[in-house]
Amino acid sequence: MRIAHFPQNPANHAWRLAVAQRKLGHEVIVYSRLKADATYGYTSDIYVHPRYDPFHFNLDMLKRHKELQSFDIIHNHGGIWKSQLAYYLVRKPKLFIEYHGTDARDGKGLYHQRLASGFFYSTPDLRAKVPRESIWLPHPIELQPLPKPVENERSLFVHFVSTPKGTEKFISLFHDAFGKSKTSSTEDEERYVAEDAELRIYTRIPQARVFEIMQQADVVLDRWNGYGIYGFVSVEAMAFGKPVVADVNRFLYPRNCPVVPPDVGLLRALAWDADAREMLSIDGRAYVKQTHEASIVAKQSIDAFERALDST
Repeated sequence: MRIAHFPQNPANHAWRLAVAQRKLGHEVIVYSRLKADATYGYTSDIYVHPRYDPFHFNLDMLKRHKELQSFDIIHNHGGIWKSQLAYYLVRKPKLFIEYHGTDARDGKGLYHQRLASGFFYSTPDLRAKVPRESIWLPHPIELQPLPKPVENERSLFVHFVSTPKGTEKFISLFHDAFGKSKTSSTEDEERYVAEDAELRIYTRIPQARVFEIMQQADVVLDRWNGYGIYGFVSVEAMAFGKPVVADVNRFLYPRNCPVVPPDVGLLRALAWDADAREMLSIDGRAYVKQTHEASIVAKQSIDAFERALDST
């Protein structure tokens, strides 16, 4: 099966999914609006100029018409805008649309759905916004060996900022839980050091450094922005066996989701109770293996593609 991810925006989802689909024996090409990105550590197979205006987008698709017709599946990321009429010219491949966030929340990517043979969504809060038959395609990850246990002088909480994630709320929660702190900062790092715990906040750092820091942490603070979801950071942290804090809506996720809500008492428990951290470490790793392991997620997508191809 020949699969095109088109057009991919700056995020890990499509690149990781493409890698897993290739391992299942399929030919997969990623069309990306980034030539390379140090933050995420992936590069595109084919570069698509990041122009969103109707004229340039449709012109680019017209130029690529012949090559896009050579695929069995076009896996769209970010929905189709009202002005993106060139999708009507791509008729041979089966089109699947995956929604990732504002494309569905704001409605700007919810047009021309009649062209699609199927739909995916990457975060469960979008379920109410997308077609009823849509399939949740969780953020994929390849599990690596667990890092060695850490022994920090005081419990270390880390938070990574690339988009608005409720950072100020986490700082306030940390102070409510642990009292006054000494602060310091560099270009991409802020530190808040209290007597019993330390919070470090990192802004737009490369993926390799994220992983290095994450493995040294005791707890990872992901997001607190009102959507009730966790993100890639949570998946990566749980894969490393780290407890995760995020404002997750429990009704959106499987019952065994071990993400901890932002709460003063729970934050203190995570800082002071190594056994609680160990329990969440085990539960998080098991949850990621069951829900987010890349081969499982890729198989979900391939099964949907095959059903669509078999129906013709």
